[in-house]
Amino acid sequence: MIGPRQDASAGGGVVPIFARRSLEGRPLTIYGSGAQTRSFTSVRDVVEATLLAATSDRMRQESFNCASGISVSIQELADFVLAETGSAEGIDYAPARPGDIQRFAVDNTKLRRLGVEFETDWRSIVREVIASLDPTAATTKLLT
Repeated sequence: MIGPRQDASAGGGVVPIFARRSLEGRPLTIYGSGAQTRSFTSVRDVVEATLLAATSDRMRQESFNCASGISVSIQELADFVLAETGSAEGIDYAPARPGDIQRFAVDNTKLRRLGVEFETDWRSIVREVIASLDPTAATTKLLT
């Protein structure tokens, strides 16, 4: 799940970490090849899906996977963040971390049967995360 106000410290998620490092003019670090995949799902889509499931009699005492299911590689994410921030710092590759998930795959069929559509494009929410961490974006917003 991604969205503005996520933890951008070293212990946070990959999206805000990449955004913060790129905005600071520092290279991004990819552990492993970058081919590992994730499903970046907007926090708004997760909230909508959770509310729908919570109010559905069909979902009573059920569990469900709440992720878009769209597969994005860490390399694709890194390239996108660098392009969006205009950073020329590039990427440092480090050895893969033990236990790192190589392929994140999710079956969200139960939620889709309820009518849930994960509508927020991962790129647009990454742009929001970048904007939330960019001090010049906040200044620009105040001036307009």
